Amino acid sequence: MQMLKKSKYLFLRVALLSVLMFVLAAAPAGADTFKFFGVSIPPTGDTAIGEDQFTVDVTAYGTNQVKFRFENEVGEPCSITDVYFADGTQFETTGVIIDESVGVDFEMGATPGHPPGADGFEPTMQFYAADSESPPPENGVDAYSEWLDIIFILQSGQTIDTVLGDIRSGDLKIALHSQAYEDGGSETFTTVPIPPSVLLLGSGLIGLVGFRRKKIAK
Repeated sequence: MQMLKKSKYLFLRVALLSVLMFVLAAAPAGADTFKFFGVSIPPTGDTAIGEDQFTVDVTAYGTNQVKFRFENEVGEPCSITDVYFADGTQFETTGVIIDESVGVDFEMGATPGHPPGADGFEPTMQFYAADSESPPPENGVDAYSEWLDIIFILQSGQTIDTVLGDIRSGDLKIALHSQAYEDGGSETFTTVPIPPSVLLLGSGLIGLVGFRRKKIAK
């Protein structure tokens, strides 16, 4: 009976810690990778492809800058051809393209001027956009070995962690427009907020684990 209780406790502890690690992985830590979610209604097969393959790595760059690296973990044919930032209150200047891998060629400005179908990207809100040179699919991010790096100088008082927090909360939205799918379609994707309930779950688990440890110590 005692062994059964210990087994149940061990299972509960492992389960709690697993969920806790997932939540803490979403907490500010100086760098993070974000996935994108399609805004097509209804979702299409191309939407699922982009959600599976598109990422942006957000890291500190120098002493007061943030770097955004856009990548396409290609499994199915498609190309990132436009990137958009809907808010720039965190940044002192508009973005600067600092690095592109071989086969990628972007410039400031984008066509279409705003990501189709993406909420929160009205003309008055959009802060920065860039797109691939013509022809877009060939000069977009369309292979494992390709990437696009864009940096922003931070406003005074802003840090990498505040930027990461703003992306998670939805205060800073990033969008992609993609082309060159096998069916000839194009799709739009955005980062989305982490639900507050997930963050509350994390804080609750921290308290629960701590309480359990105190009880065992007694």
